Amino acid sequence: LSQVDLGFTTERVLVTTTSYPVVGPTGAAAATAFYRDLIAQLRTLPGVRHTGGVMTLPFDTLRANSGYSVDGGPNYRDGQPLIAELQVVTPGYFDTVNTPIRVGRDFDDGDLAGRPQVAIANERLARGEFGAGNPLGRIIQTGLTPDTRKGMRIIGVVADARQRSPETPPRPEIFVPYLQHPGPGSRLTILTQTSLDPGALTGSIHEAARKLNPGVPIRFSTMDEVLTKALAYPRFRTTLVADFGLLAWLPALIGIYSVLSYLVDD
Repeated sequence: LSQVDLGFTTERVLVTTTSYPVVGPTGAAAATAFYRDLIAQLRTLPGVRHTGGVMTLPFDTLRANSGYSVDGGPNYRDGQPLIAELQVVTPGYFDTVNTPIRVGRDFDDGDLAGRPQVAIANERLARGEFGAGNPLGRIIQTGLTPDTRKGMRIIGVVADARQRSPETPPRPEIFVPYLQHPGPGSRLTILTQTSLDPGALTGSIHEAARKLNPGVPIRFSTMDEVLTKALAYPRFRTTLVADFGLLAWLPALIGIYSVLSYLVDD
């Protein structure tokens, strides 16, 4: 599994986990502004290549899912519901994790609340819904928020990534911009790709966040650590199966040894 193409990089990516205190709509707007300003400051730090935020970190078990439909059509096919994972991201997130935009564009700071709703689909969803057709400009509806139920225009298609686990193939996925969704966008994890040792940035990031809001707790890890943790259970399971296999052979080996001993003694 450590050799599987995840669809994103984990090397030299610092993970900044935050918990912004949100009370009511104004609190959500304040949280969104905090992340906007923090990311803008992080982009100016020496050694920073890219930085961006995401609602749900890869391999996190608490993932958002929703039914969806395209161009006002049914939300099922062949009697089965159409289900996609939902992600809220900031501009620059895909560059930070080296997941390329295949068609169209990334989100930008013009994708604001009150502007026409937009979305990015992954390749798996685009293939399933549009085949060889052009997905750009098509309208997709989901149940994330009242606005997403009205429909979002697809502006891009991003490469597939193994979000659930290294052993789980990519599933249909819909990405929406955090500035258009201040509710879900108020809970972001910041990822920063750096040319330095990721640990060298923690002091500068902590100081930048403290100046914006000293009441926001912050902790750090790396995407390499996230991947190591995700691989731990499959490795444990493989080791356990191997150990049980060995135990299953022991009675047979003991039996063979006993027979040979009897024959020699005889």
